[in-house]
Amino acid sequence: MKLMALPAFIAGVVVSSVLLKSVEPETHSHAACVLYVVQAVLMLAFCLVGVRVSPAVHADSTPVIICGMIGAAAMGVQNAHGRLVKRSGVPNTVMTGNVTQAVLDTIDILSPKMPFAARAVTRTRLGKMLPTILAFAAGAIFGTLAYQHAGFQALLLPCVALLWPALKARCGQRWSRKFGQPDE
Repeated sequence: MKLMALPAFIAGVVVSSVLLKSVEPETHSHAACVLYVVQAVLMLAFCLVGVRVSPAVHADSTPVIICGMIGAAAMGVQNAHGRLVKRSGVPNTVMTGNVTQAVLDTIDILSPKMPFAARAVTRTRLGKMLPTILAFAAGAIFGTLAYQHAGFQALLLPCVALLWPALKARCGQRWSRKFGQPDE
């Protein structure tokens, strides 16, 4: 089963790239909208299949493998999104690297040997990364607690959370077309 995760992840990346090339979104927000919807659909499928196979007694059964592959494909879409759609901020798919950098920055800031100018640059970088890291940690804690209490149904909230920016991006496009303002 674990060997199937990589091809499923790659399939999510491929689908994302091919889909954006085929629909040729006119703006970054439209491209983001498309990928949010694809990821939400995959997350919903992951949720529904997960509910059906729970409790997963046989990890190598076909339904459990399919469930894992759908989840890995959704992760592929999320990772492709960060590469295919320009956006500001800290990447949210390389959290181990972000946490490592934050720890190193904290050590540097606390070091008395660090020059003042370098400390200011490091503090600025840490300030940009910290909200993303804290949100990631809160999401991991919340996700763990939600799964313990609701099982795979806990994925319904992330599905809605993915559809919200898609709807927001889509409504922003309609607003800008109606009133002739750029949506980015």
